[in-house]
Amino acid sequence: MRKHNTAVLALLLLLCTALRGQDQNRTSSEALLPLQELRSDPDQLSRIQQAQRYYLHLRFEAVPNAKLLARLADLDIQLVAPIQQNTYWASLPASIDTEQLRDLGIQGVAAPTAQQKMSRALRQQQRPTWSTAGTEEVELAISFFPSTPSPLIDAVLNDLQATEIGLRHNRGSLILARLATNKVATLSALPVVRALDYVQEPDQPLNYEIRSAQRINAVQCIVPGSLNLRGHGVTIGIGDGGELGEHKDFAGRVNNEASGTYSSFGAHGDHVAGIIGGSGALHPRHRGMAPESELIIQKTSLITYYTNDYVNNYGMVLTNNSYGTTSNCEINGTYNYSSQSLDQQMLDYPELLHVYAAGNNGWETCGDFPKSYHTVLRYYQAAKNVLTVGNAKDNRTINPNSSRGPVDDGRIKPEICGVGTKVTSTGRDYNYWSATGTSMAAPAVVGTMALMYERYRELNGGANPSGALMKAIACNTAEDLGNVGPDYTFGYGMINARRAIDAIEEDRFLTGSVEHARTEQHTIPVPAGVEQVKVMLYWHDAPAEADATVTLVNDLDLLVQTPDANSYTPWVLNPNAANVEDLATRGVDRLNNIEQVTIDTPTGGNYTIEINGYNVPMGPQNYILTYDFVYSEVVVTFPVGGETFDPGTTERIQWDAEVSNTDYFTVEWSPDNGATWEVVKSGVAPNVRYANWVVPNTITEQARIRVSKFNTSVSDESDFEFSVLGVPDALAAQSVCAGYVQLTWSPETYATAYELMQFVDEEMVTIATLTDTTYTIEGGLSLGEMYWFSVRAIGPSGGRSERSEAISCVPQIVTPCDWENDGLLHGGFTELRGRFNTSSALSGNELISVRIENMGVNALEEVKLYYQVNNQTPVEETYTGNIPVGESATYVFSQGADLSSPQQYTIRAWMEIPGDTHPENDSLSVPMRATQLGYGALSLPHIETFEDLGPASDFTESQIGPSGLLLWDLELGAGSWGFTEADENGGNALTIGNSGSDDNTYLNQATLNLELSALAGTNEEVYFIFSYKSNLGVYTNGTAPALNENTVYIRGSENDPWFQLLALDIDKNWKKSETIDLTRILQTLGQDFSATTQLQFRQQGSVGLVLDNISISTPSRLPVTMDTFSAQRLGEDAVLKWSTRTEEGNDFFLVEMAEGVAGVLEDDFRVIGKVMGQGFSNQLTDYTFVDQIERKRGDRYYRLRQVDFGGNATASEFRVVSFPVLEEELVFYPNPFMYHFNIYYEVDTDQAVTVRLINAKGQTIMEEQHLFQQGRHELAMNLDSGLPGGLYTVQIVYPNQKMSNFRLTKALD
Repeated sequence: MRKHNTAVLALLLLLCTALRGQDQNRTSSEALLPLQELRSDPDQLSRIQQAQRYYLHLRFEAVPNAKLLARLADLDIQLVAPIQQNTYWASLPASIDTEQLRDLGIQGVAAPTAQQKMSRALRQQQRPTWSTAGTEEVELAISFFPSTPSPLIDAVLNDLQATEIGLRHNRGSLILARLATNKVATLSALPVVRALDYVQEPDQPLNYEIRSAQRINAVQCIVPGSLNLRGHGVTIGIGDGGELGEHKDFAGRVNNEASGTYSSFGAHGDHVAGIIGGSGALHPRHRGMAPESELIIQKTSLITYYTNDYVNNYGMVLTNNSYGTTSNCEINGTYNYSSQSLDQQMLDYPELLHVYAAGNNGWETCGDFPKSYHTVLRYYQAAKNVLTVGNAKDNRTINPNSSRGPVDDGRIKPEICGVGTKVTSTGRDYNYWSATGTSMAAPAVVGTMALMYERYRELNGGANPSGALMKAIACNTAEDLGNVGPDYTFGYGMINARRAIDAIEEDRFLTGSVEHARTEQHTIPVPAGVEQVKVMLYWHDAPAEADATVTLVNDLDLLVQTPDANSYTPWVLNPNAANVEDLATRGVDRLNNIEQVTIDTPTGGNYTIEINGYNVPMGPQNYILTYDFVYSEVVVTFPVGGETFDPGTTERIQWDAEVSNTDYFTVEWSPDNGATWEVVKSGVAPNVRYANWVVPNTITEQARIRVSKFNTSVSDESDFEFSVLGVPDALAAQSVCAGYVQLTWSPETYATAYELMQFVDEEMVTIATLTDTTYTIEGGLSLGEMYWFSVRAIGPSGGRSERSEAISCVPQIVTPCDWENDGLLHGGFTELRGRFNTSSALSGNELISVRIENMGVNALEEVKLYYQVNNQTPVEETYTGNIPVGESATYVFSQGADLSSPQQYTIRAWMEIPGDTHPENDSLSVPMRATQLGYGALSLPHIETFEDLGPASDFTESQIGPSGLLLWDLELGAGSWGFTEADENGGNALTIGNSGSDDNTYLNQATLNLELSALAGTNEEVYFIFSYKSNLGVYTNGTAPALNENTVYIRGSENDPWFQLLALDIDKNWKKSETIDLTRILQTLGQDFSATTQLQFRQQGSVGLVLDNISISTPSRLPVTMDTFSAQRLGEDAVLKWSTRTEEGNDFFLVEMAEGVAGVLEDDFRVIGKVMGQGFSNQLTDYTFVDQIERKRGDRYYRLRQVDFGGNATASEFRVVSFPVLEEELVFYPNPFMYHFNIYYEVDTDQAVTVRLINAKGQTIMEEQHLFQQGRHELAMNLDSGLPGGLYTVQIVYPNQKMSNFRLTKALD
């Protein structure tokens, strides 16, 4: 045990005189005290040291370079975050050698005050309503130093009686907790606590044309040879309202991780998900941006909390977050602990990018800002490394409600815009609906970026790009809207999929790294004839301090030098309220981690790009450099070819051109592949990039669009032909009966044929090609199931129209249908199961029954019935009764089926009805099935771990030998069966019952069948042990329910009476049962093992029972001829002695040890020694081994594993040696002490203790309650500074009233 090193403090504190100036995050200044004054001030020491580390402000003479950072890391000096003027939050070991700190450039240290750790709102006691837990409590976000051990965090929370109210973030160092208001100062004063803030406001939802407006159709062309990007294989996380509805647009591509839904969100999450990844299965015009992407669904910010799991398990690379806080002008755009977490995640997972909706508060006027400005929401949206999205209309103007920047420290937010106005997307109930907001714009951008990821993978062998690269390319290739250059409305403009994909394909990006005060250079070739070159520098920045005045940590500078030696700095905005609408000017950016230089009409040649590390306190800093070339041109982006338009609909023709264009546009269309052209619109303004077009009623499969600059030769037309073909309408389902539906639709005069389509698995597939407009589906449609159909027309040249909007139908038992002499056959059972050689076994004469239902228009008589077991000869019999229309009759075959052999049986049945006009339903649509389970001898040891259960096993009715539980019989009285994730073996565990009711008539039983006839009459020891815990169900407050009867029973055979082995406790934590010798139990009962020995677990009442690792075993045997084997305790050691009579090829013995009975039954033996054998011997040979492992506790089981020369090994019986069980171990230091001492303790179980300090007169001068947690921990005891020197006794009182006394000396002041 090391004591804190005051010599280290002496060195550090003597190095400094004072740290002057303002902390950029706090208002108080810092000053350092001389060592002698600090040592006499217990408050200063308590602010720095905890758990053998110092937590303080550390100031260097200069920003540490890479070499110095490496030296600091070697010394375990952790620089957590910069403050200002070369000053850092830091942590270092108290035991560090003084000499090691020399020559590190350390200027001084300071002890942070409790006030410095509090947020501005907390210091000023501006408690928000959502953080108020009561008049005497408050809800806080507590940031611990990143390296703080979890047990220490637990101890802090326990000592302050704080209750956690949320999941832990930042790898467990950010805690959301509720505690007494009068303990906030105490918490903030703890050295391991770095920052405190009020818990932020709960998350709130933010409320065909997108594809063309964002140029997505240009990269989704279906013509052979084009890109046809669909987001295939790209996994996107969606944090929103929770579980999605059952819309077919998501079939097969949703990984639901949410538990339920937030009712207040309604269909918000469905709409967002459809914009990203809807397939358009039910309506092709409402397809999402990335219709083949994989989606992970979670509730709001939980999508980022579980980032590690979703990245590792699913390969998630993008998230959409269309939620935030409410708007508050005073704190809009502020940076807090959530911002820190997000910024750190982007560094921890470089392939990931989080995207956030900016907010919908553009209608507000905040303070002195013009209307709409400074309305970007706080916290999530203000993080530096996320991409924040504004809401543009498809006509390239901003939606007036879209939130605008700047954020609190003046940075540009949003950085980009997507179309989010009047967007039609999926609803919850197979429908589509329209919505507006940045909630819609953000997923439009996310879906577009999924295509960017997809294309990058295609070009780079499947590797993912970095999220920083994707953000940089998206922003730099965006179409500049609003003011020239970046602005607080559009950011860098509207995302442009075509230009972004071009930049990826042409490798117009570089990566690099720069250190503090260093400059890196790159060269890019700029072709001649370019209208504009755009160069962007971007880097994922380190997290800033919450409430920071400036959140930029690592500050890089971009400079572009032309071949003719002109230099260009980035565009910079003025964040002052009076200047937010000003045009950007060139200058040095000290706020943003994204900088852009644009140069109009650049000279061709090599351009030098300089990246300067102006201030890089947390370096080295990785960066992205990307560039783009804009030409004087027109590029038609919609339609590009392959599309099909419906006459009479309005389509929006789209094109790209340079921002500086001054020419008017003319738009034309050709129905004959360019042979003739008709004007759609002329005189389109130079700044407009679209024209609305009412599609004419001219049927063609060779259409093109052309856009030209007026009075110039500059023009462009669609890359490929598109079609104008009418969509069949009035699709309807008629005569919907069991297994039958008739579909009809209106004809199209041009159509040569039609394709009828049905939704199957995950997509619409063609089920029939026909010339008629009526089609009947007979058979294959199950009762009560919903089916979806669509139709499209085939043109004269083979082109296809768009699919019609899909319709659904649900086959029902409707009588009479339109057939004569028609019957529907039903099986008497779905599945029959039995267990061979037990009372539940299936017999050699099992009765088979069927039910005949009259579906036609006349009565049924003389029905021939058949059944066939597997491929055996069919059994034929005749039903001779009369079945009226709409009624049914059950028939039991007089000849039974032989199902006695252990195997699976398939039983098919059919009928023949004279004059049946619809025979398709005369056979069972699903055969009856029967299984006779085999019942072989059980091999021991046998362990039930439930790992054969599938990932979604759920048993809701009584079963014999269900899948994954073949040795089990489940008798369900009420509740449910299933499995839950368990920590016993990292896999599955069987859950029994949990009905949530105290009604003792609810009884659930799980019976384990054991064929142990080989052990009958042998007296062989058989041990039984298992793990279990309680599922408290609705009793989430931990209150014990009134009824709990979870028990375990045994019987030697199914003909013997049951005997109760155990009554199980209520405990939400995993426990081991006691070890039971089943042989002794059965012998006591007068029973024995048999072929039908059974163990039964019973659950009754409201407390569910969870089982795992059920072990049934016998002791192992050793083939070597042993004479003796003993193990005895000798002091703190265990002495093992054994002798052999004969040895045949004995190479050596391994000495193995297991701790406790559980270790034996789980075969958790580990090797602790090796003793060489004699090889071959016929003489008595003695061996000895001493276990000298320190700190032995409890029962230790030893065995020998003999290994022969061939490597074969066999194990002996075990021997047990008992050592005292650890109750407690205590160490107190320092001794003598000044103003505090530490208790280092180790206990086997959690224990509430009383700690008393008693003076030499026997007077108790301090008494406190503490929780000693299981394991090894440390507890700091801070004492009154006025405590006189002398001898004291520390008394620890345990729950069993045992006391431990220790003498300590208080040093004189």
